[in-house]
Amino acid sequence: MSVDELKTLRCPRCGGGADVPTWLDHAQAKVMSAGTIPVRCPRCRGDLHVEIDRARAAVGSLSESTPRMFRPETRLAQPGLELTRSPNAVCVRWRRREWWFEVG
Repeated sequence: MSVDELKTLRCPRCGGGADVPTWLDHAQAKVMSAGTIPVRCPRCRGDLHVEIDRARAAVGSLSESTPRMFRPETRLAQPGLELTRSPNAVCVRWRRREWWFEVG
């Protein structure tokens, strides 16, 4: 698979699909303590969480238990997706695009 080829990440609630950059465009500016990014589904607007890790992405929800744990429901490999962490922020990159999220 080419690094330029976008894959579709499906919403576990409505089944609608969107590429990872579209999911990130619908994200909030903070990373949760579970290491996930709060998002709204681009299609149904449902509240979900996205996890990005080394050319992989997952969408799901957080458990109600303490500590809150990420429960991935849909996963995919997305070549070219990069993640950089610092103490105060997380940067996700794909091709020439960047998304910055405050850690909090």
